[in-house]
Amino acid sequence: MGKIDVEGYAERMVDYDLMKISIDFHDKGRTSDSASVSVMQECEHYLEILKKTGIDISKIRLIKDSVNEYTRYMNDDEQDEFSATRKLELTAPFNMKMINTLRSIADGLKLQVDFNVSYVLSNETEIRKELLKEAVIAAKTRAEEIASSIDMSIKGLISADKKDHDLRETDGNVLCLYDSIDAVCECERFEYSETLMQSSITLTENIYTVWELK
Repeated sequence: MGKIDVEGYAERMVDYDLMKISIDFHDKGRTSDSASVSVMQECEHYLEILKKTGIDISKIRLIKDSVNEYTRYMNDDEQDEFSATRKLELTAPFNMKMINTLRSIADGLKLQVDFNVSYVLSNETEIRKELLKEAVIAAKTRAEEIASSIDMSIKGLISADKKDHDLRETDGNVLCLYDSIDAVCECERFEYSETLMQSSITLTENIYTVWELK
């Protein structure tokens, strides 16, 4: 007896529960070995300190390890040099104190590093499934309202199409954090920033439905 097209929508703001920290050691030199040795020694020293704090460094991933030659131009003069980098990455439950500690160790050792924090939502798939159900319910409610306005009712769902989302994989090696880190690491404390919260994200689901009227 007819059909109607209705879009269903649901959203939810959630806090990220995991942090992904990357620490990129880098240096330059006139020779390949001078750049490489510097990076390897700094990385080794850093890992040594982390291990002493109680961190299981076997769960830290090596993301990049390279030595590359490049040409530097200065005052119309060409000079061949080398750049070396060794990038580490770890994933752990969000912990602002841990972020401060890892940065403080690098600062205290005066290392040449790039330090970056990004976020991961470990249960995004489950949340999206819940949102999809909510979107379908919203679409049905809207369809019933429209049908009622023309003295009709919903007979059933003909079709439902949703937009796919790219989900980020959660790192399988989630680092275990230890409460004893304060007792082992004599790093500078950052009392106020330790109270900061993690970032959040708003997840949404849209579904396009077609309903049969009766």
